[in-house]
Amino acid sequence: MANMTLEFRHGEGVDRIPTDWFTSGDPIDSIIWAHITLMVIAFAVVFPIGMVLGLGKSRWHIPVQVFGLLVADSVLKAGNIGKPAKY
Repeated sequence: MANMTLEFRHGEGVDRIPTDWFTSGDPIDSIIWAHITLMVIAFAVVFPIGMVLGLGKSRWHIPVQVFGLLVADSVLKAGNIGKPAKY
C-alpha cells in the first residue's frame, strides 16, 4: 500500500482498485459454502437452543452445547484444510 498515490488514498480513483488486493476472481467453492452453512447452523441455531435449555434448567443443556462446540470446531478445522484461498 506504500506505492499508492495520495489521490488514490483519499478516495479518488476508487474504481481503479485491482481485484487481487482484497478479492479474488475465483468462484467460492462448495467447501466454503458448506463451512458457511454449518457455522451459521452452529452459532444461530444450536447454541441459542442450548442457551434456552440452560435457562430452563433442562438436562439437555450440556449435550446440546457440546454438540454445537463439536460442530463448530470440526467445521472450523475442515474449512482450513487444503490450500488457503484469498477472497
